[in-house]
Amino acid sequence: MKNRNLILVMMLTIILITQNMVFHDVFAYGGGGSGGGGSGGGSSSPFDAPKSHFEMFIYNDMVFVCKTYKDKIQVFDLENNLLLEFGTEGEENGQFDQPHAIIISDDKIYITDGRNDRVQIFDLSGNFLKSFVIPAKILGTKKPYDIQIYKDQIFVLDISRTKIKVLDLDGNLIKEIGKYGSSDGELKKPFAFKIYEDKIYVADTGNKRIQIFDLNGEFLQKIGGPGDLNGKFRMIDDIEVYNGKIYASDVHRKNIQEFDLSGNFIKTLEIKLQRTTGETPHSIFAYENKLYVAANSDFSLQIIDDLEPYLPINKTKQIIIPEWVKNNAGWWSTDQISDNEFLKGIQFLIKEGIIVIPPTEQEASSESTSIPAWVKNNAGWWSADQIDDQTFIDVIQFLIQADLIQTG
Repeated sequence: MKNRNLILVMMLTIILITQNMVFHDVFAYGGGGSGGGGSGGGSSSPFDAPKSHFEMFIYNDMVFVCKTYKDKIQVFDLENNLLLEFGTEGEENGQFDQPHAIIISDDKIYITDGRNDRVQIFDLSGNFLKSFVIPAKILGTKKPYDIQIYKDQIFVLDISRTKIKVLDLDGNLIKEIGKYGSSDGELKKPFAFKIYEDKIYVADTGNKRIQIFDLNGEFLQKIGGPGDLNGKFRMIDDIEVYNGKIYASDVHRKNIQEFDLSGNFIKTLEIKLQRTTGETPHSIFAYENKLYVAANSDFSLQIIDDLEPYLPINKTKQIIIPEWVKNNAGWWSTDQISDNEFLKGIQFLIKEGIIVIPPTEQEASSESTSIPAWVKNNAGWWSADQIDDQTFIDVIQFLIQADLIQTG
């Protein structure tokens, strides 16, 4: 009986150690003010430093910055040298009225020209090529907010009607994705979105969550919800999907959270922007295994190095979990056995060959052997067949890697 008194299961939660990440500043936009309103010290930058909104896109080692309230586009190299600037306020070709989002496809720059209700297209030298107007009956009363191009289609985020409009390359409406509300598949003030491997990841800001759709607009999954715990949000401002991971910036919590593509929380990146008050992570963009994080106040730009792709644990070896283990998982989830019994129990079952898992390397000792309270919920879910056996094995391997279970 003693051998059968301990087991659990939880959803896969991989916590990577932030010490493997390298944080450093590359841009400091504007002079470093010291005190009220003076010019302050610090080196000057060609980039203006008002407290205004902007988005960025990185392409061929160039940082393209869309200045919403300056009505212009600026291009820098990765060493903070200004290479190009174009655009002025207005309604003519090449002019802008609150441009918001920028993306590059086939060596063409696509820019959502907000209050002009259009998308403008330029070459990489900033020369105007063409534009197309998004009629009010298509867009609504507010400006186009974000844009993506995928498989010869243009996806434009309509923040007014809380929809994503899918257009052909000439700007003709094909279909709409989403509608206003808080139920699954409904959106409320979505701020940003990305398309990755035929799925649309939407920062559903008003509902404090991420929603995932297929390319036909069918709802697939949601991630998060309101709160300050890991995996929850207060205000998502931007989203990035790269190398099998989802990154979401939260301007109220002043951090970036990382998830796998199944929505499992991995870790929180605490932002270390160098400028002083008011800085929050806003625009984020992944490029060559680095995450570029820009503040929306004084416009520091931080790089997080060495983004590691999500690598599922090797599943080639046979997995054997006795059916009765699920009963024990249910007991643990209802506090009929203790955390310590749970850990020792899994360790015993592995050593005795009652549970067989693929080989797993053990990392440095964890600072804490405590198990989060929410793990018990997952134990109950597994005992009720709401998560599968492979998820159980993934979790055990994580516990071994984190040195919470010793198998040696």
